[in-house]
Amino acid sequence: MMGPVWAIVKKDAKGFFTSPMFYTLLGLCCCLWGVFFSVEVYTFVQQSYQLSLKSAQAGLNIHHNLVSSYLIIVHYVLVFILSALSIRFFAEEKKLKTFPILLAGPITSWQIVLAKWLVGVMILFTLLGVSMVFPLSLLFFIPLPLELFFYSYFGLFLVLCVYMTASMFASSVTESLIVCVVFSLVLNITFLLMGIGGELTSSPALQDFFRFLTFDQHFANFRKGVFSLSSLLYFLSWSAVLGLITERVVEFHRWR
Repeated sequence: MMGPVWAIVKKDAKGFFTSPMFYTLLGLCCCLWGVFFSVEVYTFVQQSYQLSLKSAQAGLNIHHNLVSSYLIIVHYVLVFILSALSIRFFAEEKKLKTFPILLAGPITSWQIVLAKWLVGVMILFTLLGVSMVFPLSLLFFIPLPLELFFYSYFGLFLVLCVYMTASMFASSVTESLIVCVVFSLVLNITFLLMGIGGELTSSPALQDFFRFLTFDQHFANFRKGVFSLSSLLYFLSWSAVLGLITERVVEFHRWR
């Protein structure tokens, strides 16, 4: 049952990890994260030094005042990177006319979507693994709360799974590479800004509703080390719904 899935995963993963575009975007991520992390470290050191001059209190919390801020930057950068990589899910196969061959094989739409999603997860692990290098380099100088660190990264992984699945859906509806990237970017930015409606209303009920929809609100729970079942289910639900919609689009192409 999983044989065809792993065959697609192997083929697509090889395509991703041998693509010059992937390494170009990965290099761009490293440059951006390196610059922003350096700025965050400099700001953290300056603020800690100023605080030590004013009082005898302990310095700033390295996770909440440095690592957490860095994770937000990683989050924002990958919103755009995942949108750029969206063409590799379905749009490029449609462009190259290999998608009908995939649909004609002995594999269900669910297996196709699952295989593409697993490849997306592999890409996320790679990107997040590279992003970890910068904060983990601090271990040479100062101890980090590693349990909280990896828990925060787990939350970031859940957030990015939603963006990745949205990008996969965007890729399934078009064969135009430009339209795919733009549509994926619109979807992901919409998710990113989904709670902004709370600032446009004075109704407490609507403010609470939009606050619940805000990705940053749920992601903040993980960055603080707070286990929230509602936040976990929130991200998993979005990924499941987007995966279901993508499966329906793939099935539509099969019978069109």
